[in-house]
Amino acid sequence: MKNYTALFLFFTGLAFSAQAQLPQYQAQVFGEDYGLGGGNFFDAFVDREQFIWVTTNSNVQRFDGRNVKKYPFKDYVSHAMCDSEGRIWVIAGQSIWRNRPQLDDFERINFDTAGGIRIRGIFQMRNRPITLLVTNGLYGWNAGNSKFEHINFDMPKPEGRQYITRIDTCENTLLYPAKGKGVCAIDLNTGQARTIFYKYEFNQIFLLTPDLGILTAYGQEGYWLDFKRGELRIMDAIKYGLSKTSRQMFLSGCTSLGGGRFLVNTKYGLCTYDLNTDRFERQQVFAGGKPVSDEFMMTRIFLDANNTAWAVTNISLVAMQASANTLGLLRNYHFEAPYQWDNRIYSIAEDGDGNMWFAGMGGIKKLTISTGKMTVYPNVEGAKDRLIHPMVRGLAWDGENIIIGPTNTGAWLFNPKTERYRRPVYANDTVRQKAEGDFIDYIGRMRNGDHLVCGRFYLYRIHAKTHRMEFVRFPGDKENMNTVMQDSEGNIWLGTEKGVICLDENYRFLFSVPMLGISTVLCIFEHRKGEILVGTRKGLFQLTKSNQGFQIDPVPTLADGFNVTGIFRDTLQRYWICSHNGLYVADSTLKNFKKFDFADNIQSNIYNDGGLLRASNGMLFLGGQNGINYFYPERISLSDQPLLASIQSISIHDGDSVLHAGANNLQLKHSENTLTFEVVAPYFNNAAKVQYRYRLQGHSDAWINIGSNTSFRLTDLPPSKYVLEVAASITGKTWYMCSTPLNFTIQKPFWQTWWFRLLSIGAFFGAFAFFIRYRENRVRSLQEQQLELEKLRTTALQYELEIEQVVNYFNRSISDKNTVDETLWDVAQQCIARLGWEDCVIYLLDPERNVLVQKAAWGQKSTPDFKIINPIELPLGQGIVGTVAATGRAELIADTAADPRYIVDDASRHSELAVPILAEGRAIGVIDSEHSQKGFYTPWHLQILTAIAALCSNKIVLTQIEEARQEVRRQLEEKEKSLLEIEKRSAQIRLIALTNHLNPHFLFNSLTSLNSLIFENQQLASDFLQHLSKVYRYLLQHKEKETVSLKNELDFVENYIFLLKTRFEDDIMIDIKTPKNGVLEKGIVPVTIQILIENAVKHNVISAQSPLCICVEADDNTLTVSNNIQRKKQVETSNRQGLESLRALYHYLSD
Repeated sequence: MKNYTALFLFFTGLAFSAQAQLPQYQAQVFGEDYGLGGGNFFDAFVDREQFIWVTTNSNVQRFDGRNVKKYPFKDYVSHAMCDSEGRIWVIAGQSIWRNRPQLDDFERINFDTAGGIRIRGIFQMRNRPITLLVTNGLYGWNAGNSKFEHINFDMPKPEGRQYITRIDTCENTLLYPAKGKGVCAIDLNTGQARTIFYKYEFNQIFLLTPDLGILTAYGQEGYWLDFKRGELRIMDAIKYGLSKTSRQMFLSGCTSLGGGRFLVNTKYGLCTYDLNTDRFERQQVFAGGKPVSDEFMMTRIFLDANNTAWAVTNISLVAMQASANTLGLLRNYHFEAPYQWDNRIYSIAEDGDGNMWFAGMGGIKKLTISTGKMTVYPNVEGAKDRLIHPMVRGLAWDGENIIIGPTNTGAWLFNPKTERYRRPVYANDTVRQKAEGDFIDYIGRMRNGDHLVCGRFYLYRIHAKTHRMEFVRFPGDKENMNTVMQDSEGNIWLGTEKGVICLDENYRFLFSVPMLGISTVLCIFEHRKGEILVGTRKGLFQLTKSNQGFQIDPVPTLADGFNVTGIFRDTLQRYWICSHNGLYVADSTLKNFKKFDFADNIQSNIYNDGGLLRASNGMLFLGGQNGINYFYPERISLSDQPLLASIQSISIHDGDSVLHAGANNLQLKHSENTLTFEVVAPYFNNAAKVQYRYRLQGHSDAWINIGSNTSFRLTDLPPSKYVLEVAASITGKTWYMCSTPLNFTIQKPFWQTWWFRLLSIGAFFGAFAFFIRYRENRVRSLQEQQLELEKLRTTALQYELEIEQVVNYFNRSISDKNTVDETLWDVAQQCIARLGWEDCVIYLLDPERNVLVQKAAWGQKSTPDFKIINPIELPLGQGIVGTVAATGRAELIADTAADPRYIVDDASRHSELAVPILAEGRAIGVIDSEHSQKGFYTPWHLQILTAIAALCSNKIVLTQIEEARQEVRRQLEEKEKSLLEIEKRSAQIRLIALTNHLNPHFLFNSLTSLNSLIFENQQLASDFLQHLSKVYRYLLQHKEKETVSLKNELDFVENYIFLLKTRFEDDIMIDIKTPKNGVLEKGIVPVTIQILIENAVKHNVISAQSPLCICVEADDNTLTVSNNIQRKKQVETSNRQGLESLRALYHYLSD
């Protein structure tokens, strides 16, 4: 919305009015942006499953609020309808078509049109079959033989010209164009036919009652068809008050509202017609707070089961709900000076005549409810006798004047009768000086008639009748007052930046309730006696009076963490809560909530504090950043709209075979055990709010929630009988079941048959003979394989060298990073620069919300200042990244198009590699990379990224340790008495770090050794893998323990030594001198010996010429690990924390 505030400055002191009639209908417009289109719309209808069908001349389109399915026809489409059984019928050219739900298509129905017979229409009356109107009479559908059969009626022949196809029905009467006779109404019960002559061509005909119809001509004239009198009477627009100059009365749509009332589309817009009083009334239709631009082009109107009126224009589908039963929205739609007004609303007041006043940018404005006129009273810069400042946040009515509270230059009193401004009577010059420089947030009326003005620096009182303005003094009176409320006992509650202050009705201080850590108070409401609801910048809280003062408790809502700006309780004891996360309504317990969004017509997600008022006519007005909401709160339902959930299609093996709606009792082969189901529940008030769940009886009795996804996949189902149930909900509390569960059976596999078992025995002996021959051939080709093995070893060595270089590079690169964010951004950047990838995104797990958050990205999502463009969050288990985090296993996807879990972020790419960042055996994050080339990533990339993820994990843990150490230092300076507890926490953190510590080079070298052994000695490779598993099992089992027995530690070290001996062979000699039995039960910190041995290996030369000798021995109180010293010239990267941490642990444990 453009801001025209500056234009107000040119109009000195004038008030400008703009028509802003409160509309009778609120509309949603669905067009090309929803997928509708592909021809001019001329009709629409609803089927039994609540789908809306739109008819064009070339196709019919089914719409569920989110998706559109189009069914094209070669011939000109003239009619479409839904019968009582839910089947869709279409007349295209001179052909009849009926849909087949199981195949999701239309089948042609045989009908003989030989001899110049033309089809003029199709319809169905209550308790009657589908009926065709053709040029030689009527034909009824015989479901028994699937044929249309002629109905014997003596009736005027229908008009045969090609495009004269309009018909209508009412009760048992059919209205149609009669050849050469004008219009005929025939009663299908009695066969009585009545005609009214009209010699010209006409455009539309409608039947209001069996005796009264409407005809509209191509010349825009409208006529009453009075069959009771046999008269044709002109409809006079001037008589009906719809026009002052033209009598033409063109109607394009009509539907019954019941009780003799009708909703009609006319050339003057939407109207209601009351047959009892013979009156038309104009109905304003708004969408998004503004008049619907295509209202005068709407045709073919009808009502659905929820009393929503639907109509079509040439290019759109319009859904209309009566404003009395929904949220109304008003925005400025006058962009010409001086009638435009700013949509930002900060405060609302009602004067004695029932007019509504709104404060915001550019002054104040008045909405006259009786005339629908918006009058603007702009500010005038430099004026002395009127409002100067453009921003107004406080507004109140004192019985005579509107009290205006701008954010600068002081308060004004404005008399709506005389339209004159004046200042309050200041108590003294100090009050005037402070008040005219203060920022007024809110003005509240007290029950004695006084008004309290909440300023940023002072609280002021404006006396009733005298309008004397003075300070209100009390402890804490300079805490920036934001709001004020007087409770049922007369006590006055003030909301400040620091909490709540309570005064008695004589403005004397009673007490204060600090709310440190909760943030600024924005609104206050009396919940019950002794209970106060407080809206803050961090959500909703309740203050409950107790003997010790007031207890502060959070009230869980959908607006937690957002500004709660307004609270209102209606006569049904329901709470309306305004926030910066939209509008909510809750029941009296404040436990069941319903949220309103853009489809419900809310002005925006941001409602301003102070912008809430219930008018004397019962209407609630709410102001926000983009307009005004108004509605009768008691007429808005808290319950969900009933939904009709259905299974629309079943795909076998990702679309190899597709079955559609209506399929049941399916018999599927054993190989057809991976199924994808499409479900839908039509909903047109923001279909993204609809949630789905399913239950597969025969597999599990648990309901599985799939959120707003309309498809789910069941894989590898075992042979059995199954019943699939689906349900839909809007709030997740009330669920609507699919009326027809799906029954299907997966048959047993063929290999469980006797003939297959017999064949398998024969195949076994054949395979054994083949194996003997294969073994002989294997021996002959051994030399060739040996040569190939040498080549592989050379390649593997090069492969290992490259991996080690990359790992060392990343280790050095992140070693000097001080924070987790710096580390992650560096890794993401280096993956692009060093590895030549296109994209790298790193997620970290938010443990409180259990979602993955994008923390660093390099590629199209990043900016030069290390920010992520459009960051996304992923729940665990969603998408490829969410799956990797949930399972803790890396995934390499060669073709993302074949993986339904793939989620498009900034752009669609064809391959993906995702590796978890593991700590303490669980995923704390994921490194994810995507590439535009299919099959780009290789196992080499996977091994590299796995090592990088291990480095990241180690760095994150070390960073967390460092942050913990900094926290310890800070707490030591603040609280000396808690020294022992801090030392204990520090030692525990170090213990966890040591237990989780495993040098990435050791992991890399172990994997490298295993890789080589697989080719050289498979038995040794198997032994090596078993010892490696025991090493990690020991780490996992004892990672939470402070000490273990020396015996358990030595058993672990034996496995570790086996790994070292496999790698270094005789180049390393480790001698463990077994201590006495009593010593073996003594305690030792886990992995102590392993750390000391690893330290010796890291810092000393190991070779055949200079073997490394390590000795481990223990006595009653001492453990000694010694080695010969032969230092390396260049030592592997080390953080030099291992031995220091070990000493600290033993120092702590010894104390």
